[in-house]
Amino acid sequence: MTNNKSTSIESLFQQAWKTKLPTKAHVLLIHGLGDHSGRFSHLVNFLNNWGANLTAIDLQGHGKSPGKRGHFHSYNSVMDDIERTLQKLQREADSLPVFLYGHSMGGNLVLNYCLRKCPQIKGVIATSPALKPAFKPPLYKTLPAKILYTILPGFTVPNGLDLTGVSREPSVIDAYKNDPFVHDRISVQLAVDLLDSGKWALENAHLLQLPALLLHGDADTLTHHDATNAFAQKSDSSTFESFTGAYHELHNDLDKEKVFDTIVEWLEKQVNNTDI
Repeated sequence: MTNNKSTSIESLFQQAWKTKLPTKAHVLLIHGLGDHSGRFSHLVNFLNNWGANLTAIDLQGHGKSPGKRGHFHSYNSVMDDIERTLQKLQREADSLPVFLYGHSMGGNLVLNYCLRKCPQIKGVIATSPALKPAFKPPLYKTLPAKILYTILPGFTVPNGLDLTGVSREPSVIDAYKNDPFVHDRISVQLAVDLLDSGKWALENAHLLQLPALLLHGDADTLTHHDATNAFAQKSDSSTFESFTGAYHELHNDLDKEKVFDTIVEWLEKQVNNTDI
């Protein structure tokens, strides 16, 4: 990574990577469940080399940010965290275009944020967004979760993710397992909120006004490839790209260069479109 610096905003850990080229755009990156902002080095380097400055935060209960592991104070509080960080970035960006980028749970968050808040940004990118699980959660898990939601919302359990579905690169899975800032926890409240917000986003996709790029691998066993396609089909402003055989972490998978080329091609189009 290039020109890395770390700061804190609203108690959340934040870091930024600045391009050495003339700056074309600013990108705010939102990570996924159990993940953190430090696991996107391939993406950061590629976008820096294109001409983008990247900023990323560790969400509540994740990475180097405070909070119970795998738990948000509330879904709306994370919407507020994104808004505060985005507004600060927009002030610093001056007149340059700003984009939101979310992966997995982060994809859920950025799409919901854009639907609910209608921010004045150039566009949004979501990779493998958690709009719907790739598997149907069993009733013996979902029913108790709905009961515990009101009485023990912060109760956490293992998220049960099959790590072999993260990437086709064995080294990526090994690094994931050995990363001290990765965890496998999810609270009852967060689990229910993710399911509900994903469903809500799918039902309201037609309201999205911002240009959106949605990317998903068709071999993803963690989040639902076809749900992402369904979102894009309902949204006139969305573009969907499917990657044959690709796993969940497109930015850490075998075809990551194709993914990055697709992202940059779309970014170039948005940056050069003065009508947006």
